[in-house]
Amino acid sequence: MKKRFRIKIGLRAKFFFFFALFGIGMTVAIVLDLSQILAEIYKKTYRDSLMDIAEITEYNLGLTPEQMRYYARTAQIDAEHEKAEQQLSAVRELFDLESCYIIYPTGENTAVWLMDASGENSENAGDEVKDYAAEASGEVRKVYKTGKKSDRLDILDQEDVSLISVFYPLKDENGATVAVLGVDKRIDALKSELETAISEVISHMFLLMLVEVTILLVFVQFGIVRAIRRLKQGVQELSDGNLNIELPGRRRDEIGDITRVFNRMSASIRGHIGEMEELNGAYQKFIPPETFAILRKKSIVDIRLGDQARANLTVLSMEPKSAKRVMPDFSSEQTFQYINGIFAQTVPAVLAYDGAVWGFEKAAVCAIYRDTAKQALASAFAASRNLQTCGETLAAGIARGPVMVGIAGHEACMDIIGISEQTRLAARLTELAEEYHASILIGKSAASQIPGFAESYHTRFLGYLKLSERLEGVYDVYDGDSEEDRRQKQRTKELFEQGVALYIQEDYERAREAFIDVLRRYREDGAARKYLSLCDRAREDAACRGQAWFEKLRG
Repeated sequence: MKKRFRIKIGLRAKFFFFFALFGIGMTVAIVLDLSQILAEIYKKTYRDSLMDIAEITEYNLGLTPEQMRYYARTAQIDAEHEKAEQQLSAVRELFDLESCYIIYPTGENTAVWLMDASGENSENAGDEVKDYAAEASGEVRKVYKTGKKSDRLDILDQEDVSLISVFYPLKDENGATVAVLGVDKRIDALKSELETAISEVISHMFLLMLVEVTILLVFVQFGIVRAIRRLKQGVQELSDGNLNIELPGRRRDEIGDITRVFNRMSASIRGHIGEMEELNGAYQKFIPPETFAILRKKSIVDIRLGDQARANLTVLSMEPKSAKRVMPDFSSEQTFQYINGIFAQTVPAVLAYDGAVWGFEKAAVCAIYRDTAKQALASAFAASRNLQTCGETLAAGIARGPVMVGIAGHEACMDIIGISEQTRLAARLTELAEEYHASILIGKSAASQIPGFAESYHTRFLGYLKLSERLEGVYDVYDGDSEEDRRQKQRTKELFEQGVALYIQEDYERAREAFIDVLRRYREDGAARKYLSLCDRAREDAACRGQAWFEKLRG
């Protein structure tokens, strides 16, 4: 097949022709419109100027309607008539007019000159206006009949001169038009000014067009053409890279060249990038990205069966206090609706403070934090506020310590699990929070990791939980409680902690008295009620004495 010859036209040439053609077209259109507009403006300006002259002349003329009727009827010229005519001549000379005159209509199509200041060609007073009935005098008749001054310029083109005229009605005391005052001016000045204005507009427009085309061409050169050429070279060097887009390549210019090179480069990898992005987005919904950091892996594809690592993490467990009470009565659909409504309030609180959701258990959320326990405490406060808007109250437990994270299962089916006493401790603290009328309980290991913990939050020491090899102190952080509970706990804090200290010292009688005093002031204190029960058991059963822990953590 014979190859056809095609001419390649560069971007600069295309832009130049387009800008030049567009600019010339716009300039011509604007000049034509402006010429008409300027003509109307100048006409209106001259009309207003001549009408002002007519009004000034009428004001200074000094002729009464009776005098004008008398002069028209008798054609006599006296001193008053001569004085008025001299005033017309003065106006003519002052404003460089062609003529200034008064016409007195005597009939439908007849009129006489009352006075005329037209220089050597002036008409005599009382002479008939010969062309009054002609079409050229239509504006004079209109002004006389309507009693309204000219609303436009009356243009008269003669062989030797072209004039513009306005006419002004001279009225009597009853508002009836007696005569018509006419003012004529040569049109040469108007034509000259209009032609000068239009010439300036044309020159300015073409100059502006030239500047704009130059600026646009400079922009095309430095902002488009040169950038595209650099991009073309870079794309050619990276034609085996990982770009995932295809552009239409029909153009016969530099952009078309770049497009074809770009398409060759992206064809080999187009299908892989979209798939990887979808997989990564899907995996992040089920596997927290923090897990990869703990295992020192970049992504899910690097995970292998048996991978494991130990890390110090903060574990936050939380759920609504009413969940265990109301959920047994729900249907399956109601249960899903309820727990998803709860998660809509608690999960954002975790993510807002750089936490990772580790798992869900009915309406409970377990989250981990790699940095500080302060973030977990902030998440608990945020979740408590969110749940309060839904009429729910939060129970949360926070623990910190070593957690073993690893990959368990089979080569065909694997899962990430965490083996740690901290997750069980956080879950147990969540249970105790509801039982002891608290909102947030935090272990001492986590609290000691927060700088200024005792000064920054409202807390009280509850006692100890016995873990496998140690005792873990427990604090009630009541900043997230209701205002009344915060006030009562703060009021009884010293007495309550005194009772805890006496119980640890095995002084059960005095400890019992302290907790009874706490309950007299704050009947809802579940922790004081629990300690009172332990004190009573220690008094009645010697085997219960010496237990220096608040409760044993169940396995």
